Formats: sequence, structure tokens, C-alpha cells
Amino acid sequence: MKATNTPGPATRPQPTPPHFPGTGTVALVATAVLVALLSVVALGIVVSTM
Repeated sequence: MKATNTPGPATRPQPTPPHFPGTGTVALVATAVLVALLSVVALGIVVSTM
């Protein structure tokens, strides 16, 4: 997706909703934890099959 100079609200990225200030942080932490858990599970599967 390349950035174009067309005027309008669609050009700039939409910010997170202001009525939930902690949603972005919670989602970021949850994603990080999920990725870490998946990495550990994948590593365990790889080690057990070796």
C-alpha cells in the first residue's frame, strides 16, 4: 500500500478510539504473550520430533 497525496480523511491512519486509552497497550501485551506462547509450543514440537 503506497502513500498517495490525495486529500481526505482516508490518507491518514485512524487513531485508536479515545474512549478506551488502555486498549492499544492491552492488545500489544496480549499479542506479545500469544506470540511467545506459540513460539514455546512450536519449539517444544520441533524438539520432541528431533
